[in-house]
Amino acid sequence: MPPTGNSFYTYSDTLGNFTVNVCGAVNSDVCGADAGSCQQQGTGNETLSFSCGKASTAMFGTYSGLATNATCPGVQITYSNGTSCALNPRSTILNIGCDPSNPSGDIISVSEDDTCEYSFQMWAAAACGTPPVASISPAMSPSMNTTSPVMSPSLNTTSPVMSP
Repeated sequence: MPPTGNSFYTYSDTLGNFTVNVCGAVNSDVCGADAGSCQQQGTGNETLSFSCGKASTAMFGTYSGLATNATCPGVQITYSNGTSCALNPRSTILNIGCDPSNPSGDIISVSEDDTCEYSFQMWAAAACGTPPVASISPAMSPSMNTTSPVMSPSLNTTSPVMSP
């Protein structure tokens, strides 16, 4: 589902209703201050909310999802230190794959790989980055300077050559 007005992304399945904010914390009224990923289970007065990792712990890493674009396959963001669960804090791995045709971004799946460790697969054009641009640098030519230091390759035989 595209982001809501607050730049949150949502996804619902049998594990619950998830909210993720790629660039900061989600609504603190629901999952507590600093939650980068939030899980809600149940309905009405019986809704339980859990932080699945703090936004302040966000670590950017190598994308480990499916690649559709060899130039820049995407990015991985890990949130840790969420609400305690089975003696360990909840955590989230958010794999954001490059999809140039998806300007708003979509979470397509959430899985619980280990107890309370959630893996999200998301596709977004923003994960494609900007392809590197070939640059043209000036050609360096040998200098015939024979009296002073030079900053490029030199045929100088009487003074020191200072090169990087």
